Amino acid sequence: MKQWSIPASKHALSATSPGQSQNGSSPVTWQEIEALIGQPSGVHGQLEKAGLPGNWRSAMQHMVNMDPRLAVGLPSRATSNITRWMQATQRWRQGSLNGTNAQLRSPIPSCHYLVDHTNQVIFVRTTKIGGTTLANVLGITNHPVACRWSPYGCKKGCVGRPFCLTYMTDPEAVARVWQKYTVFGFVRNPWSRAISSYHFNNKRAIKRPFQGSFANFAAAPSEKGALCRSRMACCNERYGFVLEHVEAQTTSCLFTAEGLPAVDFIGRSERLDEDFGELVELLNSRRPPGLEPLNITISERLNSLATAASEVDKRRLYAQHYVNNSALCDIHSYFEDDFKLLQYPQAGL
Repeated sequence: MKQWSIPASKHALSATSPGQSQNGSSPVTWQEIEALIGQPSGVHGQLEKAGLPGNWRSAMQHMVNMDPRLAVGLPSRATSNITRWMQATQRWRQGSLNGTNAQLRSPIPSCHYLVDHTNQVIFVRTTKIGGTTLANVLGITNHPVACRWSPYGCKKGCVGRPFCLTYMTDPEAVARVWQKYTVFGFVRNPWSRAISSYHFNNKRAIKRPFQGSFANFAAAPSEKGALCRSRMACCNERYGFVLEHVEAQTTSCLFTAEGLPAVDFIGRSERLDEDFGELVELLNSRRPPGLEPLNITISERLNSLATAASEVDKRRLYAQHYVNNSALCDIHSYFEDDFKLLQYPQAGL
């Protein structure tokens, strides 16, 4: 069982206005960046679960696609927190927002809580960490909005899989089983994940004339979500869809309000095969009476996704996004909680 400590924050970073460099050009080379953004989380494996995620009740109000009465891509409620976030974004656009770009974080979480009561497990599924690969191996239902419009396909993703993980929509149900069940999630280097988020939303959600550069995205990762909320004609998806593929991995998902683990296990997307095997061992050690041991692997799925470009080649392409701009510092500032709580190498930032 890992002992827990929280490293102190290195220093505060100034917010960046649109089109304005924060600290001038980055002094590091793409080779140095390549090594940096490929680093896995320093926190991984079996952990001592301390309680429920921080602000989990509020997070569940803002989770996307949970209310089947609403359209796809919307949070369950349009709350005052969303209003305040929109106001902060407007001030940033006007150049009147003082402080760090962390003030632009939206209340939309990047995760959902999924449960299988038979197997007594909860999967905290976070976006842009290899979640689709994990879902195809584990077995997951569609989200409630999709299930309403296509009820016959709702549980298609469970067929032939060891689990049938279902989205949790009732906060009281979450509170009842969180400590009892085995809770797990996976994470990804925030610098690498931010690039994936940028390209994913450009491909799926943001129309080409409004996409902008990666450097502009890094300065305010949630800004395109605000664009989609105020000017839907600029987007192919609603604002909740955009934001859930951008926001932090730790907040309201994997850690308590005190910064302690809210899960029993954290895996690393950079070590997905290795860590998935460790997860299966943990789950088998806690199998409910009467259930057969799990005999599943993710290797075959990963091999089927392999391309001619190696992971190192991919990281080199990713590294170019951070050359000659302030994006490295901007992403570090916006996702400071991820860097701190998951103990990623920070290169002196």
